[in-house]
Amino acid sequence: MADNTIHEELRPALDDVGYIKDFDKHRSELTLRAQKWMEYKIQDFDEEKWFQAVIFSQVYLLFPIRSAWAVESSWFRTNKPGAHEALFFEKAVEWLTSRAEQLGYLQFEDYDGTVASYTLSPQSYFLNQNQFGLW
Repeated sequence: MADNTIHEELRPALDDVGYIKDFDKHRSELTLRAQKWMEYKIQDFDEEKWFQAVIFSQVYLLFPIRSAWAVESSWFRTNKPGAHEALFFEKAVEWLTSRAEQLGYLQFEDYDGTVASYTLSPQSYFLNQNQFGLW
């Protein structure tokens, strides 16, 4: 069951409802809000959900980001909504990727300094083979 503490923390004060804030002045706050939204949206992820999120990221990670953005864009309006949305998605993906790496589902691979990317960790392969019978 989701802990609504984070959700309540993100809710705007009554004085701020309808107020359009300056994007550039609030950029760091917007970054933190995107990260908090992702923390709230994935707090109930178990191993299976994380695995699905890593493998099928366009489906399983886009939904929490889009649903969080739908609320954020109405709760925290800025004078640059397009830039706000781009920043939100960028920081959300960065936070989710970092979290998946911290939990051991992704690992960063640097191939001789020429190409670097995230790949599935051995833990992800093991989880996949033993619990889901795939690959």
